[in-house]
Amino acid sequence: MTSVLITPPAAGLWRKTGASQDFPILAETRLRIKKQLQNRRVSFDDLAPLVEQDAALCLHLQQQVARNRPNSLAQVSGAASCLALLGLESLVKLMKHLPVVAADTDDVHLQLYRRALLTAQLAGNLAADWAGVLNNTTPHYARWSTLMSSAPLWLWLLQHPPVRNWLHLLGNDIDLLPASRMIFGPAQREWPQLARQLHLPAMAQALYEPAQWPDRAQWRHLRRHDPRDSDDQRALMHRCHQPFMICLMANALAWHWHIAPDSPRSQRWQQLIANWLGRSIHILRPHLRQLQIL
Repeated sequence: MTSVLITPPAAGLWRKTGASQDFPILAETRLRIKKQLQNRRVSFDDLAPLVEQDAALCLHLQQQVARNRPNSLAQVSGAASCLALLGLESLVKLMKHLPVVAADTDDVHLQLYRRALLTAQLAGNLAADWAGVLNNTTPHYARWSTLMSSAPLWLWLLQHPPVRNWLHLLGNDIDLLPASRMIFGPAQREWPQLARQLHLPAMAQALYEPAQWPDRAQWRHLRRHDPRDSDDQRALMHRCHQPFMICLMANALAWHWHIAPDSPRSQRWQQLIANWLGRSIHILRPHLRQLQIL
């Protein structure tokens, strides 16, 4: 990947970035949904799986509920419930007016943006599966929240050229948090407000509150042990059972798996997640490949 000089965003740039919410959807999404809409008997349940293959479209629908039905936002747990609140006409209008990004685009920013949307889809698949294991939220809501949870990154990919180096650093086996600090600098402190400004689901907004994350000692323990096997890890178990951890784990593994699935960093996250879920790593790895192609 071509690299440019890493320059942290200028102070205040995040406000300009957050004010622009023109997220293109995948070109193939428009084609699939338009084809489905030709069926006069189409239902919200028919359309929901197609919508949830495109994280940007999910975000547009979430934001429409926030603008038009703000008191109903807490009722949204997936594309089907979102469409039930908005009506089919809202989806039709979005299909007509939203910009699209094609698979063969020559624009570097849009290429990276597409990769981010596809990675979000994998993260959503992981989240839905893991919610079924942990039983701390519904699989529908876990998928919905995780699909949109990286939306602040999409904004930066579209509007701030040095952000392309974030993916370059991940490809060189640098972990997400150090890479983010190198690329975004002090601007990261503004991401919780940006997440609220984008009307992300509550589970996704909680992802941007690092004070709730495990501390360094807890991460080290989780890398080596299943916390269920230790009587002195109740605090870690409490943190691990918070729904936002599904977003965190799914995004971390999806990015490393997408860029370099056999890298030491990716393998480390796989072992950490196996311990977090209480699953054998030998069961987790083949299951990851199945979720990747859903």
